Amino acid sequence: MTGGNPPYKFSIAAGTSLPSGFNMGPDGTIGGSGTLAPGLSKSIIKVLRF
Repeated sequence: MTGGNPPYKFSIAAGTSLPSGFNMGPDGTIGGSGTLAPGLSKSIIKVLRF
């Protein structure tokens, strides 16, 4: 990510979530080993920059 002044703050937007088995680290990295069923999953990641 570029622009603004670090540190950036990453979070999952209210009312959304990552698919089961996935997580987001404090640096915005998404990881995990979830299993996805066929279909779509909607997640909104918010980034605040200061």
